[in-house]
Amino acid sequence: MLDEHLRLRGLLRDHLARLARRGLAEHPDAVGPYREAQRLLMAGPCPRADAERAVAAFARVVRRLADAEGDA
Repeated sequence: MLDEHLRLRGLLRDHLARLARRGLAEHPDAVGPYREAQRLLMAGPCPRADAERAVAAFARVVRRLADAEGDA
């Protein structure tokens, strides 16, 4: 379980870094999904499925914003 949470934390960090490279880390569409995923992963034990959904939701926002900026 801990390994999975660490993996998800790494994914969350990587997606945020992708936005940061484009100057989009604080884009209004990204802030809420990032905070929710971070809350779930950092606040203590949570259902893995909830954390996975939150990270996936943030990843979708990242892809949409990055694609709009020309970073396919």
